[in-house]
Parts: sequence; structure tokens; C-alpha cells
Amino acid sequence: MSNHSKASHGVEFGELARATEGLTQWRPMLVGFGSLLLCGVLMGISGAAMAALGNFFGVVLAGLLGLLALVVMFGGFSAVGIMLMDKARNLPARSLTDAMTLGVLCIPRFLLFVLMLAVLTLAVGLVATLLYLLCKIPFLGALLAFFVHPALVLLTAFLMVAVSFVAIPLFAPAVWSGLSFRRAMTSLIAIARKRLVQVVLMLIVLYLVVMVVAGLLMLGLVPATALMSSMAAGILSPSSFFNVFGMLMNTGMSFMMGRFDLGGGALAGAMAGMAVLMMVVGVLIAQVWIMGFNLMYLQAANGIDLSEASQDLGKVMANIKHRAETAKESAVAAAARAQQVAAERAAAARAAHSAAAAAPQSEPPVATAAVAQLHCPACQALVLPQDAFCCECGHKLKA
Repeated sequence: MSNHSKASHGVEFGELARATEGLTQWRPMLVGFGSLLLCGVLMGISGAAMAALGNFFGVVLAGLLGLLALVVMFGGFSAVGIMLMDKARNLPARSLTDAMTLGVLCIPRFLLFVLMLAVLTLAVGLVATLLYLLCKIPFLGALLAFFVHPALVLLTAFLMVAVSFVAIPLFAPAVWSGLSFRRAMTSLIAIARKRLVQVVLMLIVLYLVVMVVAGLLMLGLVPATALMSSMAAGILSPSSFFNVFGMLMNTGMSFMMGRFDLGGGALAGAMAGMAVLMMVVGVLIAQVWIMGFNLMYLQAANGIDLSEASQDLGKVMANIKHRAETAKESAVAAAARAQQVAAERAAAARAAHSAAAAAPQSEPPVATAAVAQLHCPACQALVLPQDAFCCECGHKLKA
């Protein structure tokens, strides 16, 4: 392989500097801001409906509106991710309608991903439980625990790092790139197996980039907000001069609870405009994150053969299934052995109890012999222990 090919399959950390291009993409910003605004409106209507109706129908309506708000939010940000993925791959920009449609269609894959993480967590817990049950076998259990416990710790640590630094940050870019759920999972598993360390380092670099961008934005916005808000409060509403930020928080809470009273006057308009500005800034920072995740995925997936990774995934799944069945059979055998040992111990205990109960029954012949001494050997007449001769037949009882 040539040096150029090797370089093309390498990880270029400097490419993450392109994450700042998310600040200049106004079309994704428009979609993200519109999604947040519509989500807020739906949540406000949901709160107002629940407060106005106050019955079961109101709760159901509020739940449906809340669910619709979540669909709008996740679908909108998926559309942002799709448009930024096109930018990261230097592809022509698609229309907003296509991006929104594809963004909504991505939601079922995200739900499957969450479900798969839950199944993975349960599977790891089940395997660990079965292996720890095997460690309860007498004599052999201590030796098994010596190897099983560290192995489970290493496996859990690997899965936690892989899920936190690979699966969660890179699954969405894999879906936004157009992959199906299975191929996206195949790509993530291949990245976790071959480039886990590189992905962790890229994520650290991305953290630094986002911190610098957010710091630069806040460096100007925070003092400017404090200065202009104080001036606005002092000029537009002197009574609210010392309560500007409290009014802003109360305005937001009132909106979420369905009470749309913004306080009246120009100061309320200023605070509403400030809230919109903060939403725009939040969307811009989120676009830097999303653009960075897209670039991370493209760098990590560069040069990985998905067909080979798919075969490896099939082998891994078959191996996991085989080991799970083996562990299940071993656990069943261990449980049967434990039941057999318990049955043997119970049988031994019953035998000992039966022997202890039968011991007093072997003494009556001695008592019978003692009773026979109270009768005359000749005529079987009743005699007393102190009698020397039988009172009936005169037989001599004592020598």
C-alpha cells in the first residue's frame, strides 16, 4: 500500500477544526431554531391544556402534545445533522423539506438504538449473574471467581468506554450519513474494535474546540448582556432594575406552564428578544458539536471495510450466543448439582433423625425382662421384689 493510501486511511485530528464551520451554516441554524421554537410552543400549549382542562382528557392531550414536541425536536436536530453531514462530506446542500423528512425518519433508528443499549445492559447483567452462580460451586468456585471477576470487570469497562465514546457520539452521524440501522451498528462495532483510542482522543480534541468556541461567544455575550440588560431595566422599567434576570426566569417558567403574561411594556419585549438570542447561540454551539461528531465519524470510519465488519459482527453475535447458551447450560448443571447435594444432605439428615427416633424403641425388651422378674417362674403368679418365696406355689424366688 502506498504512503498516500496509508495517509488517506489515517486519522487527522486537524480535520476537527472544521467543526467551527457549523457557526456559518445558516440553513441548519434556521431549522434548529425553528424546531426549538415550535417545541417550546407545543410544550406551552400542552401546559395550558392541562391547566385549563384538568381532567383525564387534558392529561392525554398534554401527553400527545409533549410527544409531538419531542418528535419535532429530535426530527429537527436530525435534519440539522443531515445537512451538516452533507457539508462535512462536501456534498451539495439538499432542500429543507428533504432534510426534515429524513430527520423524522431517523427517529425509529434512534429508538432501536436505545432499545439495543437496554438489551445489551440486561445481557451483560445476565451473563455476569450466570457466571457468578457458577462461582458458588464448592471447591471449584473459588478458582473460577479468580478468573471470572477480573474478566467481567474488563469487559464491562470496555463496553462502557465503547458506548460512551463511540456508540453514543457516532451512532447519529452514522445514521445521518444514510446507513441503515444494521450497517450503522456494524460500523460502530468495527470502529470500537479498531480505532477506540483514536476516537477517544478525537473526542477530547473536539471538547477543546467547543470550549474555545463557546468561551469566545460568552466572552462577549455575558458582559454585553449584563450591561445592556441593566441599561434597559433602568431606562424602560426602573422598578425592575435589580430583578432583570429573575424576570427573565419567571417569563420562561410562565411560558412553560401556559401562562403567557410577559410582564407588559418594552422590558418584556427586550427580555423575549434576549431569550431568542440565547436560543440562537445555543443552536450555534450545538451545530459545532454536531459538525464535530460528523467529522469524527468520517475520520474514524475512513478505510473500514463494512462487509468485513458485517461478517465479524455475525461471528461475534454467534460467539456471544454460543457462550450464552454454554453459560446457561453450565448454570443449569450447577443448579442441578447444588440441588443434588442439598437432597443428599437432606436424606442424610432424615436418616440420622430416623436413627435417633428408633433408638428409644430398642429399650422395651429390657423393660420387659424387668417386668418378668415380678412374676413367679413356676406359676407366673404376681410377686413382689422383696418376696423370697412365691405366695401361690411356694417356689423359692431368691437363692
